Amino acid sequence: MSRIVHRTSAVHEFGRPHTPPLLEALRWRKATILSWIVIALAVSATGLLLARPRYTATAELLLGVSSVGAAAASTALVESQIETLRSDHLARSVIDKLGLWSDATLACESHGLLDQLFGAGDPCSAPATASVDRDAVLAHFKNATSARRSGRSFVANVSFTSTDPQKAAAVANALATAYVDYRARIQARGVEQAGARLEGHIARVREKSAAASEAIDKLKDGEARKQTPPDDEVRSLESQSQAYRSIYRALLDRYTKSVEEQASPVSEARVISEALPPTRWSTPNVPLVLLLGACAGGLIGIAAAVRKEYIARPVRSLEQIERDIGLRALGIVPLVEGRRLLPASQQAPPLLLHDRGDALRGIKIAVNEVCPPDSSVIGVVSAYQGEGKSTVAFNLAVLEAENGKRVLLIDANLHRPSLGLSLTRGTLLPPLEGRAALSESVTQNELGFDFLGECAAEPPLHPAVLLGSSAMRDLIGSARDLYDCIVCDLPNVLGHADVQAAADVFDALVLVTEWGRTPSAAATRAALKSTVISERLVGVIINKAPLGRDVMA
Repeated sequence: MSRIVHRTSAVHEFGRPHTPPLLEALRWRKATILSWIVIALAVSATGLLLARPRYTATAELLLGVSSVGAAAASTALVESQIETLRSDHLARSVIDKLGLWSDATLACESHGLLDQLFGAGDPCSAPATASVDRDAVLAHFKNATSARRSGRSFVANVSFTSTDPQKAAAVANALATAYVDYRARIQARGVEQAGARLEGHIARVREKSAAASEAIDKLKDGEARKQTPPDDEVRSLESQSQAYRSIYRALLDRYTKSVEEQASPVSEARVISEALPPTRWSTPNVPLVLLLGACAGGLIGIAAAVRKEYIARPVRSLEQIERDIGLRALGIVPLVEGRRLLPASQQAPPLLLHDRGDALRGIKIAVNEVCPPDSSVIGVVSAYQGEGKSTVAFNLAVLEAENGKRVLLIDANLHRPSLGLSLTRGTLLPPLEGRAALSESVTQNELGFDFLGECAAEPPLHPAVLLGSSAMRDLIGSARDLYDCIVCDLPNVLGHADVQAAADVFDALVLVTEWGRTPSAAATRAALKSTVISERLVGVIINKAPLGRDVMA
């Protein structure tokens, strides 16, 4: 029975595949998160470099509501004055006064949030003409204008934003002055209307006072003719006449004051402090843009990290191997920084993994448990290219040679013969094609083993046919008579059919996975590629694992 079938059945008892904790997954993928943060910061910095700086000038203005009284000057009344500052009437008057209908920046299209953050967007290359949309200019002017109440006071801050600091200050001051003038006109109009009403009241009171005086004169004339009027009537008329004269004098005083106010009106609204040309731009907000960029990059990085970790579920522990893949976990080979399998300099030693610990020796012992004691043929495979199977095969051959065994290392990866192009030349194709004997094709390595591999830059026409041919079986049979251990570096299982074609030649197959890169599903597909492969797989190696207790557990 296939080893993998037996172990896979045990996997189903555990239920669904295990997923790592979120914090652990983010820690393992911190390089991905940091990369996205750096990319986002680079994009934000580029936007800042291309942005046009904008300046905001602010004038302080006392609103014309103080005479109403603190109790009556409610929030609604103050807000009504703020809306007056934002009205189209004042905006049009300022645009007319400063001649901004032909201003190029106001005729340009607004860019919304991006424009507010970066000050981005290309300025108009030509000034606006008479045919420009005046409504659009008015809308852009109002977008650049801001009027806000200062706390709970009667003071408002009037601001204008422009690429020109001088223009920003001029427009803010013009808008504040326009509001003061508007309030003065409103106040003068009120005084004028009150004066007109007083004139009407004065005329009516004067008429009534004159009528009362005339009635008193008539009564006095009657008394002269010996027609004595009633005393009550005389006193009533005199009292009425005196009241009319008092009202007349009071109305006349009020009218005189209103005329004086109309002649020299004083507005309650006034400018507290004029806007000055700003020396520092208001947009783009550099700290805010960089912070938002870093946050966006971090969120994208976290999403990418979670997707990679929870969807791909890369191999990271021995427990995961046995639980998700259903194969025996042979061990973990740590990553050796700064070392190459076969360095270019002859003075540097080759990458011997067992000089970092006994992980590879334990793997060799596990492989020898299922291989014949006299002569064993071991194939080293992987799901994908570049997961380190050539390094593992090389080190297995070195370990067996150090134990005094006769070892033959074969680079059977005819698609990409990394060992064949690096070690002392040994040709594999002539023995497979019947043009040379095995003993004539191998070369001896200084590390104590013989090597057989192909160094041709171009692969043969059908590598899978060659590895599955009778010539390959005869070659392995001849090697069994000459060597105690034969280690073969084979192509990746999921990319080629070579291993499937020649799997029955080997006594044991070892699947090499890369820590944090090989998905569990890919390793499972490689193990289940064929029944012959699954029957000969003795276990899985986790290669290139970073050093640490949490990884080696």
